[in-house]
Amino acid sequence: MSKRLLAVVLVIFALAGCGKRLDTTVQRNVVIDITVTWADGHQRHYTSQEKMRAVLLYIRTVSSPFDAPEPPQEGNGQRVTITTTLANKTQKTYQQQADRFFREGNGPWRIIDKEKGEKLWMLLKLLPSDP
Repeated sequence: MSKRLLAVVLVIFALAGCGKRLDTTVQRNVVIDITVTWADGHQRHYTSQEKMRAVLLYIRTVSSPFDAPEPPQEGNGQRVTITTTLANKTQKTYQQQADRFFREGNGPWRIIDKEKGEKLWMLLKLLPSDP
């Protein structure tokens, strides 16, 4: 009887330990804030779940597999940088130039659908900065 009880207790502790590790991993990958910076230095800062979810959804839907034949010219439309900060303090940056170009970090510029590109500007007009 005591061997079975010991085995059950060990299994429970093992499962509880796995759950804690999984929770910690998930929490480290959670976005805790987003900063949007325009080329002129104007910024918006988001910490509310609703606003961050809207920006992250845009980033997921705008990605494109098509490399731009050449990078966008400076001054060719607005440029905005979106910086996401994760719970473990790592950051990812995304940039959009005008309504046609998007990239992650310093990766290659990708051509995006103009209608999708325009959605970012509309989204940012609707989302004021969090206090």
